[in-house]
Amino acid sequence: MEDKIRYILRKEYFGSLLFDRETGNMRPFDRKGSLILESLDKYSVEEIITAFNGVLTEEQIRRFVSLRQREGLLDDKLRLQAKMIENPVVEGVLSAPVRIHFNPTEGCNLRCRHCAPSSTSLGEDEMSIDEIDLIAKEMAGIGVFQVNVSGGEPLLRPDIGDMLEILHRRGISVSLTTNGTLLTESLAKKISSTPLEYIAISIDGAKQESHEFIRGRGTFGKVFKALHLLKEHTPHPVSLQFTIMRHNIDEIEEMFGLVKNSPADMMALSTLRPAGRSLENRELWLTGEDYVRVIKESNRLALDFPKKAFLPYDLSPCYARRLYEGFGCGAAFMKCSLSAGGYLSPCYYFCGKEWQGERVLTPFSKEGRSMRDIWLKGDSFQKLRNLKGNSVCLSCSHYDNCRGHCRASALNQTGDINAPDPLCVKEIGC
Repeated sequence: MEDKIRYILRKEYFGSLLFDRETGNMRPFDRKGSLILESLDKYSVEEIITAFNGVLTEEQIRRFVSLRQREGLLDDKLRLQAKMIENPVVEGVLSAPVRIHFNPTEGCNLRCRHCAPSSTSLGEDEMSIDEIDLIAKEMAGIGVFQVNVSGGEPLLRPDIGDMLEILHRRGISVSLTTNGTLLTESLAKKISSTPLEYIAISIDGAKQESHEFIRGRGTFGKVFKALHLLKEHTPHPVSLQFTIMRHNIDEIEEMFGLVKNSPADMMALSTLRPAGRSLENRELWLTGEDYVRVIKESNRLALDFPKKAFLPYDLSPCYARRLYEGFGCGAAFMKCSLSAGGYLSPCYYFCGKEWQGERVLTPFSKEGRSMRDIWLKGDSFQKLRNLKGNSVCLSCSHYDNCRGHCRASALNQTGDINAPDPLCVKEIGC
């Protein structure tokens, strides 16, 4: 069954892209490495060495094969142990997204001041579980590696357990993000049987008053009730996921301490992106100076932190190897967003109808296009991939890693999608 497969190997214009479902890591192979892996099904190592004479040495080929065998990508007979995805390749564009942010509902039981999708009490135009199953089948067929199920509040869906199981059964690595307030013992037990990459519980401060200023009275204690329920009744890694805003920027060190002394397995820090309801609450927005402070402080604290910490911007050397050359973050280049109504868009931080995306075709919908067709040719996707950028970003020493950062943030705050993101790392230095 697909859910038992550890590796997915997807053909790309540069060669291929390997995903390890066990670790969540991705690794690109160039065309030479990809050809070696494909050839091993038909030819011996000696024949491959002869064919590559003058291109790669015998030592290089044998070492490559040995390393792949040691990590389990090749078995003892050198047969490839991976699901192969052979999408037609398009020069300069990944053949499919590697990660999709999926909101199965826009509804939420809270009214957070910073909510990007501006969630309301009732979700509208939600896909049925059968439609989600069909879209999950298409995701698996084109080689989508990861899906994060979020919202809205995904636990409002009574079929959330079935939804997670469907995605996993299709061979997709699944994670869940929740506000934690609706989690019960029975629900925790229900989702315990489906392997999940992690469950993230959103928290907006190290102190009760800062968290509840954003999410409402009584929510802080429910975060930790949910954390303990998940650790008691599921095997899933659990992350506390903080959004840094003006009102809680002085609590970063306390956030690290809170996670360190809690049952949580890891933590994640992100910075507020002006979108949705936060456009009405500008007092929450960070300045560029705030952002630099967040980066420096979080990187310093992460050095001696005993648990995993995912940071807004990692200053470690060679943090990321980019798989695209365009201007902007990974939206439309590596990842995208799927709405409750089945619309595929580059990112849900963009506001306005032109960024809504296009409906993914299923037998249940009256109109739509295939997911891969939208990914490659959709108007909003093409618009992001064709951005010209700006001289400030293009000349910056951080550009290879940052790529100009969030385009939605630039558009929502300045009105110019090509402008520098107001949250900029330029002042950090090299």
